[in-house]
Amino acid sequence: MKKRDCTPLSECPNCGLPLFSGAIMSAIADAADAGFDAVLGMSSSATSERCDAAYLGSLVGEDTTCPRCKASVVSVTIVEYPETCALCDGEPAVFWQTDNGTFVGLCNACGNSDEGKEWVANLDSGPIQGDNTPQ
Repeated sequence: MKKRDCTPLSECPNCGLPLFSGAIMSAIADAADAGFDAVLGMSSSATSERCDAAYLGSLVGEDTTCPRCKASVVSVTIVEYPETCALCDGEPAVFWQTDNGTFVGLCNACGNSDEGKEWVANLDSGPIQGDNTPQ
């Protein structure tokens, strides 16, 4: 099953404006840690012309653009997820990306079994971050 994954960029590729996204409280902390105080979308005094960074929101899609210059600020990739569990014919619920870039998955039953735990221990990488269920 193929899915388009959108990953927000950390800065605009056109104008260089630093960008934050995700949960608002984490984004506020990240912006403060980076020393930004006029963050568009977080500060009432920030405007697209007078800001040192921008908050894109918690949901970033393919059409998300930089608030300053309107350039695309997401990286879109097509990912192919497996349609069946690696150990049975069930529907996978958790996915891992292998070192060669392919995805493998386990259903909940196999993931909680001793065989599944051993299978996971032998993988080179952990589960992919974020929502592990393809849409």
